[in-house]
Amino acid sequence: MTAATDEVYAALRSRIERQFAGYDAGDATKAVEGFAAAARLVAADGSEHDLVSVITQAVAAVDAEFARPRHEVSNVCVDVHRGELISETYVNGFVYTQDADGSWHEILHRCRYLDRWTDGPDWKILERRLIHDQHLLDGQPQPIP
Repeated sequence: MTAATDEVYAALRSRIERQFAGYDAGDATKAVEGFAAAARLVAADGSEHDLVSVITQAVAAVDAEFARPRHEVSNVCVDVHRGELISETYVNGFVYTQDADGSWHEILHRCRYLDRWTDGPDWKILERRLIHDQHLLDGQPQPIP
């Protein structure tokens, strides 16, 4: 593997952070602007889904079911592998949900996103694989979704 240049790294990290800022703000347009029109999400079971539709539906579900989420991007690794630009992003996602009795609960997802990108300068994600590393409800480990 060959490390990407500082400019490419900065552009991709900025694109990733804007995507999560859009998601957290409930702005589906901003959340999907960094995806290619034909971008695919590859699920843990190997099935493929339209990534733009998945993210758009997820933003709508958050608005309906949860208080505003917060995502923290901790690490982004960018490499060129076999001529393709790839990245691995570590993210902590926090959401809050309220039971019928009015009690609030915190949900924490620790995830990694493995992305394959188009060529620049208008970098777009072509394919994303989501890996759930940890899922906590009120600080207690839960089965990984």
